[in-house]
Amino acid sequence: MGYNYAFLQSANFLAAGTTNAVFQSSLAMVYVASIILFRQPFTMPGLMGVVLVLGGALLASNSFGVTATHTVVPVHHAAIGAILACIAAVGYTVYQVLFKFMFGHLKNNIQFLAFICAWIGVWHLVLAPPMLLLAHKSGFELLHVPHGAVAISGTVASAIIASTVNGLYLCIVMWGNPMLLPCISALSVADGYA
Repeated sequence: MGYNYAFLQSANFLAAGTTNAVFQSSLAMVYVASIILFRQPFTMPGLMGVVLVLGGALLASNSFGVTATHTVVPVHHAAIGAILACIAAVGYTVYQVLFKFMFGHLKNNIQFLAFICAWIGVWHLVLAPPMLLLAHKSGFELLHVPHGAVAISGTVASAIIASTVNGLYLCIVMWGNPMLLPCISALSVADGYA
């Protein structure tokens, strides 16, 4: 939740493409961590893959201002946005590397995977409502309750999709190479710009 929040807040200060470009630095961090922690071999194709993803994310971000609609962001906003995007990238890296490091040996234990899915759901129910109410009461983030059939069905669909994505992320982190999740993330970002 923390790295997602930092990512979303970064997009308030920077263009979404620039936020994505900075966030994709998590790919390089995961690559280094996988070499150090998981004894993945350092290979030239792996390094070139990281360079290509980072270069592609930078090009897709349109940070060069080649369109007429490019707006200039104040320096302090750009700095805040870049710092938040870096925090999101580090959080994303820590989440997946630490999870794989701690629980990778349980990747074939279906009871463990079911437990983790249930545990995440319970914590969302236990922790999220008080945090949301606190953020709302303090004025930090206003809470909006959906009204009407379209808004409610959209919220339910969003919850189902988010749960599915979390389940897929869990499978990717547990069964895949440490680089698989950030590569999929990079491809999904690139697909959004295609």
